This record gives sequence, C-alpha cells and structure tokens, in this order.
Amino acid sequence: MPDRPNIVFMLPEQLRPDFLNYYGADFINTPNIDWVANDGNRYDRAYSASSLCIQARTALPISMVSMLISTGYIWIRYY
Repeated sequence: MPDRPNIVFMLPEQLRPDFLNYYGADFINTPNIDWVANDGNRYDRAYSASSLCIQARTALPISMVSMLISTGYIWIRYY
C-alpha cells in the first residue's frame, strides 16, 4: 500500500504570524510550529470565505461558499 500524505489543518483562534519564530519574532519560542512550517506547505496568502468564524471554517474543508450551505443563516427563516 502506498504511503498517504498526512494532512494537518492548523486553525488557531488568535495567532498572528508576527508572533512566530518562523516569521521573525524573537520574543517567543515556537519550535514545533517552526518545524511544521519548515517541512510542510505554508499558505502565506490565504483569504477567508467569510468574516464570521463558523462560515469560514465550514467553507474550508468542503470548498463551498457559506451562503450555499446555509451555515449561520438559519435565523433568516424565523424573521
């Protein structure tokens, strides 16, 4: 059986790149995140599908716009 790639999505709540050693921060030590950044694929120019958290996180793995799958828009039915 061929080896499959390991895919890990890191979706931290509040993490800025300028707070990581890999991007030049010298006031904090982040060896594990630096290791992943060195050996994996980084997306330096990624854009969010939505300004709200639940829609953005839902759209990422299924590659659909959040309005098409109705996440976060359930309240519209009641008003």
